[in-house]
Amino acid sequence: MTDVICIAGLCFSPSTAIAYSILAIYAGYKLIRALSTPGQLQHELTDLIKEAAVFAVVLWAVSWIGTNLYKTTGVLYPSDEVEKLIDEAWTRVVKAQQCIANIRLSGPFSAYASYAEAKLSKYTTVYESSLWTLSQLRGIQAVLQQYGPVILAIAFALYAAWLRPIGGAVIGVVLGAWLGVATFATYAPGQITFLQQQLQGMDFHPFVDLGCDNRLAAMYDGDIDGWRSVAAMAILTISLSMLVGGTAGYLLGRH
Repeated sequence: MTDVICIAGLCFSPSTAIAYSILAIYAGYKLIRALSTPGQLQHELTDLIKEAAVFAVVLWAVSWIGTNLYKTTGVLYPSDEVEKLIDEAWTRVVKAQQCIANIRLSGPFSAYASYAEAKLSKYTTVYESSLWTLSQLRGIQAVLQQYGPVILAIAFALYAAWLRPIGGAVIGVVLGAWLGVATFATYAPGQITFLQQQLQGMDFHPFVDLGCDNRLAAMYDGDIDGWRSVAAMAILTISLSMLVGGTAGYLLGRH
């Protein structure tokens, strides 16, 4: 999707080539219509220049956002930040399960495992929910990375040529989701305490570590509210950014 092809000194990517092709077809249609209709040449050319200018402005704006995303948000690859949060949630769930499993292997003390599991469920429920939500967010980011350029390229051409409200809505939804992921990746890591390395260094054993549930609960209790806000932020950021982006794009496309 990101390969650049240069022909006779003109460089373009497959996604922009689609947009330019659609715009070229539209320009050809306008030219044929102008030549076949007496007195319409100036009007059709003026309309074509206006649409090409709109296309150029929209394409420049999106390119500027992509180029300056790191400068404005501090996030170079939003997927990396989301992946860190996924690893954090996964490690916390795994360590809680390891603790419970070792208590169950502690002979007569195994009856305590159910109590320890119930105690840790206050935290693991949140982590598992966050893990699922963050995985969906990572999937959205992967789809945007793989198919976003082509979708935007077609939407740009539609915006400039024929269906401006629809093209604007599609552009708004895609850019809204993209900026939503970037915004989430910028602010969400500051809501939690990163414990992955510390947790990975902890190893629980039967009998010896019967109090592992208390140790984990003390560690998890420090930022469980932060994890709740992270899960809520992921849902709200994406849904609201796509809704606002799509609505704004549609309304701007009607003018």
